This record gives sequence, structure tokens and C-alpha cells, in this order.
Amino acid sequence: MDINEIIDQELAEFARDYDRPRRDYGDRTRVPKTHKWKGKEYAKNRESNDETHELRRKVMQYIYDAKNLVKKELGYDQPRVNMRVVDWSPERVILQNALACATGHGTGVILIPAATITGSKWERHLKSIVYHEILHATYCVEHDKSSPLMHPNISWKPLEGEELDKWFIKHVKESGKVKTK
Repeated sequence: MDINEIIDQELAEFARDYDRPRRDYGDRTRVPKTHKWKGKEYAKNRESNDETHELRRKVMQYIYDAKNLVKKELGYDQPRVNMRVVDWSPERVILQNALACATGHGTGVILIPAATITGSKWERHLKSIVYHEILHATYCVEHDKSSPLMHPNISWKPLEGEELDKWFIKHVKESGKVKTK
């Protein structure tokens, strides 16, 4: 057997292994339907329907506001933020009392429970909650007890308007992910 036959056999075997069926939506990555931490499920994506799309639209408006703010103030295109409307498991709500979460620092994925978006006392804090999670997910900013925006516990008085924007830009600059002018 000469070397060309061996190479042809190896290439044919590689092609057989590589030629797998395509997924339903091409080769794009999929977001898990359930989110786990240490093997336990803590959140489940909501089914796609008109109600979920309306909730998603509210949060996406704040994500676009943050993106436009960073572009205007710093001239930087904020990376994509993937947002999922989820339902928390009862254990998650009881143990951590979380209003939202980033799936990890720098992952670009935030999970917002439907209960946080509507019908809760936290609805008026939604913009600051979204900004807080964007700072975790996109800019890897840790909690900071001296900051009203990045404090681990939310205050009763919501941050609004220019004050919220000022704190957001301050943390983006301090993150080191953006080269300031």
C-alpha cells in the first residue's frame, strides 16, 4: 500500500466522521432551555408566545439604551447581550432571592425572570437591574458596596435618569474592557 492510498483512506474516514447531519437551524449554537448550576436546575426559559415577547421587548429596550449610551459617551460598540426571559425554580427564589442574573462574568448572557419584569414591586427598578446585569455579563464588573448600581442588594429608591447613566458609564470605564478617549 503506498502513501497516497493511506492518505485517501484517512481523508475518507475523516470526511465520514465530519459529515454529520445539520441541526434544524444550521450550525448556530443553541441556548439551553434549562440553566443549571452545580448540577441543579435553577431557571427555565419561558415558552415563546405573545406574552413572553412583550416582556422581552421591555427588557430589550433597556439593553439598546445601554448600547446607545456606551456608543454616545465612549464611542465603543457594546458586545451583543443575549437575554432570556425565564422562570426561576422555587428553590432559587427562596435561597438567593435574586431579581435577575448573568450566567457568568463575560458570557454576555443575562436571565430575567418574568416576575421581575411585570407585576412586582421591582418593576420600577427594571432599567437599573438590566444595567447591573449587563455590567456583569459584558464587562465582568463585580459587586461593589460603594456603588448604588453594583451593590449586591437593591435599594428601595430606584436609580433613574442621568444618575443611572453616570454610574453605568463609570463602571464601564473602570472595567478595563473599553479604551477611553
